[in-house]
Amino acid sequence: MGDAKSNNEEIRAFIDKFREHKFAIGFSFGEDLLPFAGVDYKNLKAVKDDGSAYRLLTAEDYLYVYKKSLKDSY
Repeated sequence: MGDAKSNNEEIRAFIDKFREHKFAIGFSFGEDLLPFAGVDYKNLKAVKDDGSAYRLLTAEDYLYVYKKSLKDSY
């Protein structure tokens, strides 16, 4: 998906952009993350909070999903 230096630079730029804007990414099926952005949902940290259950993307995973979402016409 890219070399480590390039990914780190992109992640830093993404985090800076993220601080300026509040947004979230949601998927109805976690299994869709793998074909969509190359992110295996089984490796994501599971969290339960106030009756809701979800999985957390790492900054790198979030970057992959974000980049693919920019191209998605849905």
